Amino acid sequence: MGIRRLLGLGLGFGLLAGVILGALGFYTADFVRSQGLGLLQGQLLRQARLMAAEAGAALATGDPADADAAAKDLGRRFGLRVTLFDRAGRPVGDSAGDPARLGDLRARPEVGAVVGGAPYGLGLGAGRLYVAVPVEWAGSPVGGLRVGEELGPVERMVSGVVAAFGLALAAAIPLGLLFALPAGALVSRDLRRLGADLRRLAEGGVVEAGPAGGPPEVRDALRALSDLVSRLRERVGRLEADHRRLELVLDQMADGLIIADPHGNVVRVNPAAARLLQVRPDEAVGRSLVAVLKDHRLAGFIREFLDGKAGAEGPPVFEVGPPGQRRTVQVKVSRTGDAGGPDGHVVLLLQDITEIKQTEQVRRDFVANVSHELRTPVAALKALVETLEAGAVEDPEQAKEFIRRLQVEVDGLALLVEELFELARVESGRPALNRRPVDVAEAVRQAVERLRPLADRQGLSLLLRLPGELPPVEADPDRLEQVVLNLVHNAVKFTPPGGQITVVVERRGEEVAVSVKDTGAGIPPELLPRVFERFLKADRARATKGSGLGLAIAKHIVQAHGGRIWAESAGEGRGATFTFTLPLAQT
Repeated sequence: MGIRRLLGLGLGFGLLAGVILGALGFYTADFVRSQGLGLLQGQLLRQARLMAAEAGAALATGDPADADAAAKDLGRRFGLRVTLFDRAGRPVGDSAGDPARLGDLRARPEVGAVVGGAPYGLGLGAGRLYVAVPVEWAGSPVGGLRVGEELGPVERMVSGVVAAFGLALAAAIPLGLLFALPAGALVSRDLRRLGADLRRLAEGGVVEAGPAGGPPEVRDALRALSDLVSRLRERVGRLEADHRRLELVLDQMADGLIIADPHGNVVRVNPAAARLLQVRPDEAVGRSLVAVLKDHRLAGFIREFLDGKAGAEGPPVFEVGPPGQRRTVQVKVSRTGDAGGPDGHVVLLLQDITEIKQTEQVRRDFVANVSHELRTPVAALKALVETLEAGAVEDPEQAKEFIRRLQVEVDGLALLVEELFELARVESGRPALNRRPVDVAEAVRQAVERLRPLADRQGLSLLLRLPGELPPVEADPDRLEQVVLNLVHNAVKFTPPGGQITVVVERRGEEVAVSVKDTGAGIPPELLPRVFERFLKADRARATKGSGLGLAIAKHIVQAHGGRIWAESAGEGRGATFTFTLPLAQT
């Protein structure tokens, strides 16, 4: 073959290689550009949606100053160009300057798409990629948000690809056939590596900075894009982590928290506040504080605070919740940012003090009841002493009678004081218990026999029913006997002569149950749930019998043993049954 033909053949192969490389270069550049734009678009879209969640309150006010301040704040925090526009596409806020100079944005494809109802819009212009998303407030659209990022890293990567293929194309013609195939193999290898790196970026990975094949321009541009994506991911990750931590703190708070915008519309309700107000958090957001609180006094206080008229006295106390489930709350109000500004939100802290108020009421009732219980015997003692001083002491028979009555009253006072000390010990939650395996049947029998003479004097029939065989329980025998004595003595006091008291011991599964049933005065239905309260008296007749502490002491002793105690009655005049259970001893 002549030199001309060899040259022509080499030139032909070189031209063919050049055409192939040119086509590959065009395809590769387009592929790299589309992949880079896709990565950048995804990151911008996620950031735009995060910012849109924060911009809703500012756009909802309808005040351009609020929207412009919010756009500048978001642009500063995220390091991006941020533009806010209303539902008609008119710019109302811009992080880079005066929004009025932007003109009508509806001609922009990304803004036009959002105004037309699309979930997002994309656009290119002035060397930037723009992403727009709608902004909602309380479930209704109030405008949109557009962010932009420079295309520099993507364009540099594309330029690197074009430069690499340009060099290969320039070398293909002079080198001809000799280098056409090896160059194609090298380019194919680099393309595969480049495609693998782009896929790694798209899947959330990074490009290694170590040695790799291919033109350095392509590798540098690819690493620059990787750094950009990593920074964006890190920024979004920090924001999402902060948001999750804040949500966790708000959700776990024991106190109720309500956040409202400067116009008094609720933007956040934590679970504790939702439980107090008996509302669903998603239903409360977007509604006015008055509608959510459902309390005119509390709503009036909040309105005074918003108007700057609230006084400086201590935190007010209100009752919230539906009838029958009212809770007493102490309200603390504060404001964030400037009053009336886009960040001037109102924060309500609702502290549930229902139990504190109930404890204070119990304390007051306890003092009143103790005073009442002491008044009668003290008055009787005073009267007896005055009678003795008036001359009864000179009569030996009268003196003996008065001394006997004094002894009765003193014994009653001593019993009351002892029962008060006993109640204090068992209510402390740490009663001294000498636990050991106890034969319940024998302990109950001894307690019943101790009270049998009293029952006989009252003309009562006292029956005891014991099982043939019963496993032991782990208990303090003295405390167990005290419970039985209190229950049987209570039945003796409130059963009229001729009545019957039946004490039954039986096994119920993994427990032993002791029941004391009488045919006495019974318990009114409205008092049945409160029968174990301190000083509770069912009627005027009961007020003269005992201190009203025995059942309360019995309840705490049984609970300290891990058992249960309850009362049953068909009503007044129809008797009552008191039952307690204790778990069997572990063998």
